[in-house]
Amino acid sequence: MSTTREALLEHLTKIRQTFKQEETDIEMLLSALDKQEAARTNMGAKPSATVAGKNGHENPMPINDGIVQAVNNGQQTPVSVFQYLGKIGVVTTIKSVNTRLSKLKSAGKISHSNGRWRPSQKNSGVELARSNS
Repeated sequence: MSTTREALLEHLTKIRQTFKQEETDIEMLLSALDKQEAARTNMGAKPSATVAGKNGHENPMPINDGIVQAVNNGQQTPVSVFQYLGKIGVVTTIKSVNTRLSKLKSAGKISHSNGRWRPSQKNSGVELARSNS
């Protein structure tokens, strides 16, 4: 056998393996989509009760709502917020949590002081109490 022939056969084998892996990946994605669709059409299922994420997982609430809930429930660091989200079934990444915490602070939904995330005064009722006194 010539070296060129061996090289071509080796290359052909690699191409077939690559396509086989891609085929397997696509089949897994299609299966996940089928399961999602079946869950949506299941008797009594309420599609609006969940929020579809980019990774195909359906979160029980929007991620930002979950972050505000976590902070309102005493989670003060990005890691503890991330862990809280995991416990309530909201799937995201720590990077996303960090980014969203900053954006929620800018929107006035939460505040940040002394290295800790806290409920905003608007959300905690403190501002309302001050305005009534």
